[in-house]
Amino acid sequence: MATKQGVPPENAIIPGPARKPPKWLMRGMNPMMKAVLRSRFRGKMGAMLLVLNFSGRKGGKKYSTPVGYQRQGDTIIIYTHSPWWRNLQNNTPVTMLVNGENLHGSANAVSDSEQVMKSVREFVNKNGAKSGNRIGLNLPTEGGAESRTRPPDYRSG
Repeated sequence: MATKQGVPPENAIIPGPARKPPKWLMRGMNPMMKAVLRSRFRGKMGAMLLVLNFSGRKGGKKYSTPVGYQRQGDTIIIYTHSPWWRNLQNNTPVTMLVNGENLHGSANAVSDSEQVMKSVREFVNKNGAKSGNRIGLNLPTEGGAESRTRPPDYRSG
């Protein structure tokens, strides 16, 4: 059962990733999203999405992708279920366009499930269950239909 804010209790199992959009759709949407995020017309999208630029770990190919993010002080946290995260290990140099500002930094992928779950809980507690869509989750919200990805044991005492 969700709390009053529609946020799952801390001991609840958070459902897996929402259904990923087809690759052909993302190939068309990503360039449009990057163009909007680089423009002065980014509006509220600039507070939810950033453009991440990095190089591939094997061939050095340059990548640029719009992603949802969360800020915790000087740290920017990005969640993804796409395989490109493997390029972000061992202090990989990255640049990010965050709400119109170019930032330079280094990235380290976190794969420890406890650390990831803690961060996801903080994100959902701060932003509400509907915000889970921004980071690839399909969470049930209070008063709404249950998620198709919701496990049967998603109930608390």
